[in-house]
Amino acid sequence: MAKIAVLLPRNYMLEQLETVLEEKADLRDDIIVTKTIQTSDAIEEARKAVDKGAHIIIARGIQAKMIHDYLKIPVVEVILTTQELGLLVLEAKKIIKKENPRIAIVTFKNTLGDITYFNELFQVTLVPYYPSDVEEMEQMVAEAVKDGADLIIGGDRVEHIVKQYSVPSLFSLSTEDSIRNALDIAEKMSYTADVEKEFNAQVETILDTAFNGVIKIDRDKHILIINRMMEDLLKKSASDMTGKRIGEYVDLEDDYIERVLEGRQESCLTSIQIKDVPLMVMIAPIKLDEEITGAIISCHKLKNVLSPKIQTVQEMYLSGYVAKNYFEKFYSKDRKMKDTIELAKKYALSKFPVLIYGEDETECSQFAQSIHNNSLRKNFPFISINCAHLNETQQMEALFGNQDSEKGYLESGKYGTVYIREIDKLSPACQYQLFKTVSNHGALLNDVDRTTFYDFRLIASSKRDLKLLLNKGAFRDDLYYAINALSLKIPPLRKRPKDVEYLVKQYLKNFKEEYSRYLVLSEDAMQKLIGYSWAGSITQLEAFCERLFLSAEKKNIDGAMVSELLESLYPEVQSIDGVEKLVVYKQPEAEELTALLSKYNGNRSKVAKELGISTTTLWRKMKKYGVTDKV
Repeated sequence: MAKIAVLLPRNYMLEQLETVLEEKADLRDDIIVTKTIQTSDAIEEARKAVDKGAHIIIARGIQAKMIHDYLKIPVVEVILTTQELGLLVLEAKKIIKKENPRIAIVTFKNTLGDITYFNELFQVTLVPYYPSDVEEMEQMVAEAVKDGADLIIGGDRVEHIVKQYSVPSLFSLSTEDSIRNALDIAEKMSYTADVEKEFNAQVETILDTAFNGVIKIDRDKHILIINRMMEDLLKKSASDMTGKRIGEYVDLEDDYIERVLEGRQESCLTSIQIKDVPLMVMIAPIKLDEEITGAIISCHKLKNVLSPKIQTVQEMYLSGYVAKNYFEKFYSKDRKMKDTIELAKKYALSKFPVLIYGEDETECSQFAQSIHNNSLRKNFPFISINCAHLNETQQMEALFGNQDSEKGYLESGKYGTVYIREIDKLSPACQYQLFKTVSNHGALLNDVDRTTFYDFRLIASSKRDLKLLLNKGAFRDDLYYAINALSLKIPPLRKRPKDVEYLVKQYLKNFKEEYSRYLVLSEDAMQKLIGYSWAGSITQLEAFCERLFLSAEKKNIDGAMVSELLESLYPEVQSIDGVEKLVVYKQPEAEELTALLSKYNGNRSKVAKELGISTTTLWRKMKKYGVTDKV
C-alpha cells in the first residue's frame, strides 16, 4: 500500500491523529512520518517525507497548498468540517459578546465545508474570504477588517496578520472528525494508487509481449508509454523517448494524429517505414468521459514476401529496376491531393493491383514508385514499361517474353512491382493475357505443357477513364474489374493553385542555386502562372520556369513577361480555311500597343503621346495585357 506522511501545524492535532489511529490500527504501518511543522518549513519537510518513501501527504490550510503547488505529490487537505466550524462560531460569539456579530473566516476555498445555513442557525453574519494564493491572504484580512468584521477566524498565517489590527482572531481548531476524514481519503487514494499500479503493470506486460509496436501519446503528442517491440523497431530505449514528441522518432504526418486527437476521425490507418521496415500504422483515440486525452499508435509489421538474395539485389540495381521516389518527397497544400497520398499509403499495404488515373505521367510514376517503396516488395525490382507505341506482338513479348526463352518484364519483376503506363493502350490479346495472369495470382498457362508463375505486384496508369473505354468496347471488362478496385485519381495541377505556387517558388529557388542568379517574381506574375491551365502538368511547369529564369533580362519578373512567354511557347492551334495554324491571340488593344511599341522601337513616351494617355496609364495597360516594350 502507498505510504503516507502527516504534516500538521499544531501538536494537539497529532494527538487527535493518534486517537483516530487506535480505530484504524491497520493503517498505522502505512503512516511513515508524523510531524508538527512551521509554515516556513512546509516544502522542505514535505521533501524529506518524500525522500523517506511517502507517496501521499496529509496537511492543512496554507501548508497543504504550498506543498501541493511546489511538489508533484498527491496532497490530502484536512478540511474543517461543518460541525467544527459550528463550534468555532459558538466560541467566537463568547469572545465578541454581541447578539448578531459579523465573523470573517479567511481560508482557501476547498478547505471549508458547507456554511449555507450558518447565519440562521447561529444568529451571526458569517462571511468567508477566499484568497487565491498565499500573497493574497494579507489583502483578504484587510478587506475583512474594512468590512467591519468583529472577529476573524483563520490558520497560523491569518492569526499572524490579524495581530496588526485591533480585531480579535481565533485559530481554526480542528477535531478528530477532520483528521478521520483526511485519513479516509488518503486510504482510498492509496488503494486507488495500488490498483492503478497493478493495472499499469498488467498493461506493461501485455504491451511488452505484443507482436505490434505500441506508443501511447498525450494530447500534445508527447510519448507516455512505449513497448519493447517499438524500442526494437526504433533502436532507442523507452527512457530516451518518454516525454519527447512522437515526431522526433516516427516519421508520421502531424495531420494524421491531429485528426484523431481532435475527434475529426474515429481512427486512422496508413503505412510508413521505420529503418527500412514497412509497417501498417493504426492511430486510435483514448477517451475519458467522452473527452479525448491522447492516442494509441500501433505499428504492425507486415508478413514479408521473401528475403532478396544478394545476387537479386545486384541484378536489380545493374538493370536500373529501382524505384527512387518516396511518399516523404511529396509535398502538397491541396486537400484532395493530400487525401490521394493518404489513400496511396494504404494501398501500399495490399498485394492487389493499383490503378492510377492522372494527366501527368511524371506524377503517376512518382505515386507508383512510392507505393512500391512503402510495400513489402520494396527490396525487389521495380519495372516501369510503356507499351503504347508497341504493336501487339511487341507488347506480348515485352510483358511475357518470347519463344526464344527471353524473359518478359513480368518475369524480370519477380517478387517486385511491374508498373504499366498507359494500360489503356494495350491490345485486346495482351489485355486478356494480363487478366489471366492477375486473376490466377501470377500463374499463366502458356501451352499444354508449360505454366509460368509470375509473382509480382501490378500497378497501372491511364490518362483516360477505363470505364468509358469499357462502355465503348475498347477495354476488356474482366481486366477492368480485376485492377479497378484500388484506384487513385490524381487531381490535375490546374485544380491545385496552392501547389502551383509552391512548385514555382521551389523551382526558382533551385535555379537560383544552380545558375547563381537572383530573380524576383512579382505577385501579378505569380497569379498568371497560377491561373494557367498547365496541360503538361508538372513537367511543363518546371520546364517553363527554367526557360523564364534563363531568358529574363531583368531582375524583376512581372506579369507581362510571363504572359508573353506563355503565348510564345504555347500558342493556340486553330483551323483557318481548313488548315491548322498556330495562332497567338491578343486583345485588339494589346495588338495596338504591340504595334506602336514596335513602330517607336519601344519608346513609351512616343507611344503614350500618340494614344493621348500618360506613360503611367500606358504602363498599366501593358501590364494588363502582358505587353512588353522589347522589340
